[in-house]
Formats: sequence, structure tokens, C-alpha cells
Amino acid sequence: MILTLAHTKGGVGKSTAAWHLAHAFSLIGPVEIVDMDFNQTLHYVNIMAGRPFTVHQPRNVAELYDLISRTTHDVTLIMDIGGFDSDLNRASIRHSDHVVIPITPDRVTEVLGFRTFDAILSELDIVDTHFHVLFNNVHASTRNFDKFKKAVKGSRFTILDSAIRSRKIYYTTMGNGQSVFSSIGNVAAQTEILELRDELRRTR
Repeated sequence: MILTLAHTKGGVGKSTAAWHLAHAFSLIGPVEIVDMDFNQTLHYVNIMAGRPFTVHQPRNVAELYDLISRTTHDVTLIMDIGGFDSDLNRASIRHSDHVVIPITPDRVTEVLGFRTFDAILSELDIVDTHFHVLFNNVHASTRNFDKFKKAVKGSRFTILDSAIRSRKIYYTTMGNGQSVFSSIGNVAAQTEILELRDELRRTR
């Protein structure tokens, strides 16, 4: 499976979600990471963590295609791409099984960024990729997503049933080179990430 986390806007939680998802998928099989984000967050966190994953950083489309062609079917390839439009980012989207765009539904700038991203996708000839909206960093009291669901209606995206709530543990564990699976006390966060992993696996 090739899974890409993407957004035209930075700071939406792509890298954080990708890191914890990588650990969730590693519980059931081999995982490799592709870090094409400008900040190289996953590259540096992986070093801090003692390099539990192979992290690739292709410099151009040819290197990305070579990597994908060499990736075996048993490997989950998780790609974190930059918040900008480029040939390399477009190529990663075109060759993904799943593209997940994290959105905090009560942030107007992220909703606008989603619309920009959807417009970019309309220019690409994509047939077999599943596109998803992930409600991310959601406040504990937020229950009504109707306003954002209207914005998504008519787009190529489906809204995932899984959601990631606003929890400090996602950031503190990652900042220490760990994940929410590093200790047994993070049950709520672990459950959220595992539910997201399993929902993506079911959508084939």
C-alpha cells in the first residue's frame, strides 16, 4: 500500500499523523517512509528515534518512480509531501493507493486549503487512488461537522469515519522520538490511530 498525507497548507498535522500511522502499520508488517516535506520532520524524528524506519528522500520524479518500482507489495509506503504544488508532489499523489488530507474542521484556512488542493487534483488524470479527508486535531467538544461536510460534498474526497482528537500525547511522544505505542498508558490515542489504520486497509 502507498499512503500519502498531503495538504497545500503547512502545519495541519501531516507529519504527526504520518509518524504515528507508520508505527501502527509496523505492528502488522514492514513500513518505509518517504519524506518530501520541506521541514524534513520525519527524517529528523526517525534519527532521534534510532532509525526504526528506512526514510527515503527522493530529489526528483525519476528517483521517486524508481523507489516505487522497487517497493514490494508487503511494504506499506507512507509519504509525507510538502504543502506546495510541484511535479514531485503530483507524481506521489498519482501513484498512491490512498491520499489523506488532514483538516481541522473549525479552521477556515484549512478549509480553503482543501479547496485549493481539490482544484489541483482536478488537473491530474487519476483513476485508482482513494482520496480521504481526515478530521485531525479535533477539539474534544466538537461533534458537529456539517459545515465542512457541505464543503466536501461534490468533491472527489470521502470523509473518513476515523478522527484524531486534539491530544498533547501525539506531539510529546513524537518530540521524544517515540510514538503513542511506546507505552501502555496512551489507550485513547492508540485506539484512534489503529482505527484509522484499519479503515484505510479496508478501503482497497
